[in-house]
Amino acid sequence: MIRSVSRAQLTFDVVLALVLGILLGGPSVLVSVSSPELPWVVLVGLAFGALVALRRVAPMLTLLAGLAMGVAFVAADLTALSPLWFQVLVLLYTVGRWCDGLQRGLGAIVAVLGASLVGLWFVRFGYGVGASGSPLEILLPFGLGTFGFALLFGLALVSGILVAEIVRSQSLARETRVERERAEVEQERAGIARDMHDVVAHSLAVVIAQANGARYAGAVEAKDESLQQIAQTASAALGDVRGLLERLRHAQAADPAASLATLPALVQRVRAAGLAVEVREQGAPGPLPQSVEIAAYRIVQEALTNALRHGDRTHPVLVTIVHGQHLELAVRNALRQAPGDPGHGLVGMRERARIAGGHVDVGISGGAWIVRAVLPRQEASA
Repeated sequence: MIRSVSRAQLTFDVVLALVLGILLGGPSVLVSVSSPELPWVVLVGLAFGALVALRRVAPMLTLLAGLAMGVAFVAADLTALSPLWFQVLVLLYTVGRWCDGLQRGLGAIVAVLGASLVGLWFVRFGYGVGASGSPLEILLPFGLGTFGFALLFGLALVSGILVAEIVRSQSLARETRVERERAEVEQERAGIARDMHDVVAHSLAVVIAQANGARYAGAVEAKDESLQQIAQTASAALGDVRGLLERLRHAQAADPAASLATLPALVQRVRAAGLAVEVREQGAPGPLPQSVEIAAYRIVQEALTNALRHGDRTHPVLVTIVHGQHLELAVRNALRQAPGDPGHGLVGMRERARIAGGHVDVGISGGAWIVRAVLPRQEASA
């Protein structure tokens, strides 16, 4: 039941206790200045000052202490309705604001008991201890006092509960926003990792193939052509890597140029690396969302890279593009050996297709490795 509070919160509560002591203690002293109850009023003022100052440290204990003081004053037939006693509303609000469900329920019980004490004080104030009267004359002031102050006390408790729920909902909204931003950052990082893998893996595969070809080329012209292809591939890869680094610096920067319009240049680089590639296109091309353009290009790039590294170069690679209700891609290459475990490239292809709203299937058919992708022609919903 003891809570830890910050120094700023404790300072605020001490100042609040002083302000309430001045605002409510002044009228209380004026009411009882000529009464023998003045020392009790001063004692109540000091006690409530301590309770309000410590209200957030121990909300239920301070409220129960306030209830005990009320019981003692009514039992002693003292003036329990001086303005100082309205500070119990602050204690009830604190229970609703900082306590959990069980303690809030106990706070509601205390509020009803406190209201009953006020009703009992109304009866004694009207008739005195031991006074006789009809049941109606006794129950009417008791009922009115209890009902009225039960509403007042309940309003203070409910106000604290409402403030607590509002603060909690705002905190949840902030946490949700932070989690969403974190997820967007992670998605961006995953996208950059996929792009880096596709760019670097493809470019290095082409460079390695060209370098190996240049080693065994007898003619100087063939070596020069291989070196020129290596330089062009490395230059293009450097441009893509710079674009990826730009995305790291600026999260909203555009993705490196990758679309079906640049597919012929990709095919030409692979052909220059010594792998025959045949492209077949069916249907009428149309506008595609950027996510689909990028996914299509990168999927074909990864499939050609795998064919260049692991496929049988004695057979051409067949790339089929079908423009229809969906964009369908298929890359078929002969196998040099049985494929191993799936790597990052296959995972990246599937992630790209899923983000674009499509899917990728891979498998062996007729001694060839086939990559099939189906992508929507419209932007996928979030």
